[in-house]
Amino acid sequence: MIDLLFRHKNKKQQIRLRRLVYAMYGASIHTLVCLFLWACDLFRVSGYEFIITFLLAWIVNGLFFMLIYSGMNERLKDPSLTVSMMLWSITFIMYTVFLTTEVRELLLMFNFFTLVFGTFHLGVRAFVALAFYGMFLYLCVIQTLKVYYPSLIDPHIELIDFFGFSLVSLAYVVIASEMSSIRDYLSNKNRNLRLALDKIESISITDELTQIKNRRYILDVLKQQSLIAQRNAYKFSICLLDIDMFKSINDYYGHLRGDEALIFLCKTLETVMRKSDYFARFGGEEFLIVFPLTTQKQAEKVAERMRVLIATTPFEGLDASHPLTVSMGVTEYHAPETVETLLGRVDKALYLAKAKGRNNVTGA
Repeated sequence: MIDLLFRHKNKKQQIRLRRLVYAMYGASIHTLVCLFLWACDLFRVSGYEFIITFLLAWIVNGLFFMLIYSGMNERLKDPSLTVSMMLWSITFIMYTVFLTTEVRELLLMFNFFTLVFGTFHLGVRAFVALAFYGMFLYLCVIQTLKVYYPSLIDPHIELIDFFGFSLVSLAYVVIASEMSSIRDYLSNKNRNLRLALDKIESISITDELTQIKNRRYILDVLKQQSLIAQRNAYKFSICLLDIDMFKSINDYYGHLRGDEALIFLCKTLETVMRKSDYFARFGGEEFLIVFPLTTQKQAEKVAERMRVLIATTPFEGLDASHPLTVSMGVTEYHAPETVETLLGRVDKALYLAKAKGRNNVTGA
């Protein structure tokens, strides 16, 4: 219900608004109790003074609401305003305790409601400071009443009340300390879980041998690129490359040397790859490159530079009889064709490059 009344596009701000509204529920009950006490002639103020006092209090509450609703609180060190709101609440509650002629214990209970408000959000030090702040203010109330309104106070009874109030406040400190420990524990668990999920996600889209992206990742990229191209005047091209005579490299030098050749190829190509390009191992000795915002002619020129770079960069693991070269097929996406159609066409281009004698770039 609260979320419907006070919607906010920022989820954190929505949560802060909800907490503030709950705090205002508590403030409303406090106001009604004080009104009842005033009606029973248990408040040392006139009706006019009572109205002014609580009107000012609710103006302050409204300011807290506007700070969060407008987003100005996010510029502050404590954007939740928890400490500020609790300081204000404790101060005003103790002021109303001072104004009562009797039943101060009833209004003191609202101080504990305020402490509950901070139990799940404050660190131990801040909570201890606020608890002792409340005890200090209550002691000041007792001393002020003793000096200026001695007829309204029994010092012995009031000290007993103060002792009980302090014990309960300290009990809240212990609870808050335990809650803080639980909160830190859960926060660490959530952080470790996020790191683990990120690692799993990274592993699921990374080729174990070459440490570049894998087939699953590049297929997702192709789907995204095709969707963009179908909705906008957007062009992209792809290049499928294959290491020439890779089986003979494995047969002659062994699979370990073949793995080294794959890693060498990836590192060499990454030196000339644009940051906007996508590069992945598509399967075995095949690799797929996606060139965003690139026509087929532009992609063919880039692919040719890559081919020359591979052919002219010596790989110490092979001798002259087995040079490391690649054949490359290039094509451009034509909306609204499917990704499967696109891949079929680039595969044919690669086949043609192989048929032409390998170590060349062919478009389709």
